[in-house]
Amino acid sequence: MKIGDTYVGFTGEEIVAAVMGNDIDALKAMIEGFELKRTFEPRQLTIEGWKVSSSLLNLASVFAGRSMLSQETATLLIDNLSMDVNVFLFLQVLAIYLHREKREDEPYVSKEIMAILEKNEPNDELAGRIAMMNENEFLSLCDYLISDKMEKLNITFTPPLVRFVYTHQMMPLTLLFAYMASTLRLPAPKIEIANVGDIVGQLLDGIFGGLEAPDGETST
Repeated sequence: MKIGDTYVGFTGEEIVAAVMGNDIDALKAMIEGFELKRTFEPRQLTIEGWKVSSSLLNLASVFAGRSMLSQETATLLIDNLSMDVNVFLFLQVLAIYLHREKREDEPYVSKEIMAILEKNEPNDELAGRIAMMNENEFLSLCDYLISDKMEKLNITFTPPLVRFVYTHQMMPLTLLFAYMASTLRLPAPKIEIANVGDIVGQLLDGIFGGLEAPDGETST
């Protein structure tokens, strides 16, 4: 089925099989079909996208625990789905996992990164600068981001932060995917459009059973 430019029609079994079998082509089709592909502009997560993203991340956690998840699958999911993670919640969970307490001294963040953060607009340079950090520099940046000084962060900044955690193996892959799933941003309210909305809603209910998005709003 095609709704506008979005293809909808994956069964629950197909989603499980794609992750378990590391079927990159099928996973890419799902990510693109539900508009979960990473972009360099802010986007709003839909209810349907939230359900699919949550399902993929939880399945990735399960199969990573069974040593069945390939590196290609892991990086594909992290690079695309991390954009919809609430970065503040994710980094707070990371700090708890690493047993890091609140710093008394001022976290050090380079002036170049501070300039990007203050402008708070998409910037390709940030990903490269984060990738070149050592772990102490990265954790200092994390401390700054979850301090009271930061209230909002452009969501395009999230993928390089999550990718650093993955690349440097700062936590087991099972936990990384589980934390990503648990800190997904809340979806936009669903707007029904004539009969099309009913068709999509019924189809997704069949795929995901009783899985529901949490109530409330979160701003990143």
